[in-house]
Amino acid sequence: VTDQYIVLAPDDLTTREIPGGATSDFRWSVIPLETAPKFGAVRVQIDATLGNRDNTIFRSVTAEWIVRDGADQVTGQASFDSGSRNRGTDTAANGLDLPSSVSTDGSRLAVADTQNNRVLLFDSLTDTTATRVLGQPDFSAREASTTRSGMDSPYGVHLQGNRLIVCDAGNHRVLIYDDVAALPESGGLPDRVLGQSSFVAGAANGGGVASSATMDNPLDAAFSGSTLFVADSGNHRVLVFDAFEDLPSGGAASGVIGQPNFWSNAPNGDGEVSASSLAMPVSIALSDRILAVADRNNHRVLLFDTTGDLTAASRVLGQSDFQSGSPDRGGDGASRNGLNSPQCVRFGEDRLFICDSLNNRVVWFEDHRAAGPESHFDDLLGQSLFSESLFNNAASGAMDSYSLSRPRQGSALGGSHFYVADTINSRILRFPIP
Repeated sequence: VTDQYIVLAPDDLTTREIPGGATSDFRWSVIPLETAPKFGAVRVQIDATLGNRDNTIFRSVTAEWIVRDGADQVTGQASFDSGSRNRGTDTAANGLDLPSSVSTDGSRLAVADTQNNRVLLFDSLTDTTATRVLGQPDFSAREASTTRSGMDSPYGVHLQGNRLIVCDAGNHRVLIYDDVAALPESGGLPDRVLGQSSFVAGAANGGGVASSATMDNPLDAAFSGSTLFVADSGNHRVLVFDAFEDLPSGGAASGVIGQPNFWSNAPNGDGEVSASSLAMPVSIALSDRILAVADRNNHRVLLFDTTGDLTAASRVLGQSDFQSGSPDRGGDGASRNGLNSPQCVRFGEDRLFICDSLNNRVVWFEDHRAAGPESHFDDLLGQSLFSESLFNNAASGAMDSYSLSRPRQGSALGGSHFYVADTINSRILRFPIP
């Protein structure tokens, strides 16, 4: 283990005097090096001989150390060991109730505070109390509504430049705010709506069947240039809106991924799992010429080349091939290359982060361009080992800065940090990336 850890003995190991009949603790320090892996625990055995004039006593102690990366900031709770919804009190600017998503543009944060039916805006990355609220008239209100200023269970948020996209899932629509900087402290109005014909309509698929202008439970959105992609989860598809900046409210999508046409909406196209099918896509991300889709119910991530034909994925992660769709690759539990209900995909420079929700962890590939069906994840958050999957530190069940419980969507801050909505713990965690 010498190339993975430094083991430091107590300074007085050979000089400390222990009176007869007394006991004394000797504490060793174990410091992980950058080369220390998270593929398994390291076991260190320490042999010590204690003696005096009359006799000697031999003691052997074996201990295990595991490397974990902890968060350095928490939002929504007073401390890392708290996890009550709304901090156990009334709705306020510093509490959260089962948040689903967080997004950063590098200087601000947007959080989908789902069960409070609002989106909170933080004007600084160091703020843990929101400065503005959308979807509610003030920081204490939490009722759902289908109005221009209201929301019902917002799920996905995407903050880029000065534009904010909100997936207002319960109202089956996407709200577009074109100028975030100009929004007031509360009651700010979106500029446009997609998925519904007006701001006061809120039925799934407009109360009818799926079409190019309707949605059913949209959960995430992302845009690059003038093209907007929406994870229209209940219709098991991703909608593509070209020139979305010029689209009016109620505008129709120009393309569809995961279905053969705009009116089909069965999971996996009412057929078998394939490179062109989706079953509850819940998250999307864009990087250069790559579109990543978290295909939750097929327990995989699909990668599409946006310069080519979007009808079929070019690569699959989390499964051995395009025809497989079992959780954890059909194995007995979490592993270094399987997924169980992935809820989020995000790019952070060359990395691809995946919120592997039912395994209660975030995993990532250091270089998404080299990732394929047999690739192993390079690192993880939320678990001690790649083989563990229980929430909040397994058997102990105690939340802390290392633990996660059903993480949903997150956001990368370049290559330095990753924010994640730790949903069941009603908090947002920020992890430094090693």
